[in-house]
Amino acid sequence: MKFEFIDSRDIGDWRTRRQIRSYVAKGRNAGRKLTRPSRKKAQEALMATASSPTALSAYRQILLSPPAQASVAAPFPRGSSVLLSSLPAHVQLTARSLGLGVLERAISFFANIRHPPELDDVLDYASEPRSNYIVPILRDEAYFHGAMAVFMAAFPSMPVSPSQDSTAARVRHLCVALRLVNARLSGSNAAADENVTVVMILALYERFQGSYHRGRLHLDGVRRMVEMRGGIGGFARSNPTWARKVFR
Repeated sequence: MKFEFIDSRDIGDWRTRRQIRSYVAKGRNAGRKLTRPSRKKAQEALMATASSPTALSAYRQILLSPPAQASVAAPFPRGSSVLLSSLPAHVQLTARSLGLGVLERAISFFANIRHPPELDDVLDYASEPRSNYIVPILRDEAYFHGAMAVFMAAFPSMPVSPSQDSTAARVRHLCVALRLVNARLSGSNAAADENVTVVMILALYERFQGSYHRGRLHLDGVRRMVEMRGGIGGFARSNPTWARKVFR
């Protein structure tokens, strides 16, 4: 049997090249039958309502819209090198590379709690100090990087730095958060409050990205950690603020 080799570069028509590749692939896979479940269809069936474009658009509008109350004042006076040196090391690195202005917007974003208007009569934030959502940013490096990833996902077109791409900066913060929390989850104190808060912020990030399946995996992890703490009742006694976020 004589074989003839064809240089596809000599074929100018892309339709012809595609037909040749399709013909060769049929011969190679002749008689083979591959049956695998569609992960995409399973995910779409699971998140049919939540993953609709209308739901995603409404969710973004709720989170990005200005709150009814007055906005939180900028926490950092610009140009203050003394204040910058007093910040934790992990915050200093980001402040020096991105600028204090980006940190101001990120902290104000998390300080202004947002929720759907129809939940006004259900959720009571009057007795809930907003500092509870800001303190972990300064104290916990993993939470800080996860929060910065969420903020950059919420404002994808925001220029973070002349020398850095916003997408690259967001992915870098996400990778650092995942690396730090994975190391802590493999330790003896995996169900600590700090780990619960970090995994919840990672679930929020996936929600912004529209990756509902990965976000559900994070929420399943939160559920298992709460169970390790004696259920939601035991967790609420030791950390009532974040227990309310688990309920929500």
